[in-house]
Amino acid sequence: MGESASRVAEIARPGSVLATAGVREGLGEDPDGGLDWSRAGRPRIKGIEKPVALFRVRRTGGDGSQAPEA
Repeated sequence: MGESASRVAEIARPGSVLATAGVREGLGEDPDGGLDWSRAGRPRIKGIEKPVALFRVRRTGGDGSQAPEA
């Protein structure tokens, strides 16, 4: 699992966060959870047989608005 997480991190653009479908399912889809999820494709990742569904994750203000930069 740790190896696949590092491979997903290698795919992410600087300043972005990618998560697998499993991570998204584990966190749930609480509308007030402060996270915005968008599809980021299904790339092939070295060491994993099938393409992996990835999601781009952004922090929001909790009401769906983008959180201010820190």
